[in-house]
Amino acid sequence: ASGVITLDGVGELNTSTQSVTVNTILTVDSFAKATYRTAKYLIQVTQGTKYTTSEVLLVHDDTTSYMSEYAVIELGASRIPMTVSTSISGDDVLLRVTITDASSTNATVKVARTLIAV
Repeated sequence: ASGVITLDGVGELNTSTQSVTVNTILTVDSFAKATYRTAKYLIQVTQGTKYTTSEVLLVHDDTTSYMSEYAVIELGASRIPMTVSTSISGDDVLLRVTITDASSTNATVKVARTLIAV
């Protein structure tokens, strides 16, 4: 696939861009749980003149996915009201973003991920 670099069959680098509608949960990335166990994400969110960046470390046990968001940096007059979450749906592990904002300004989410094989 375009934008994907496979590393010796043990990992993968990939990037994506999504538009997130306010007050909607959006899956911004997914990967096959049978193929990869661990993911590290660099997330960049832009909403008007507000900007947030963070890292997420994610791991799953085939049934449940777990994550930690850290290294959060926020710029602008106020923070972007955003929640990052993870879940498993069928054969895929999902990374999801929800923008909870009273305004109607949608956000752009850019994700760079590194995956490590099972």
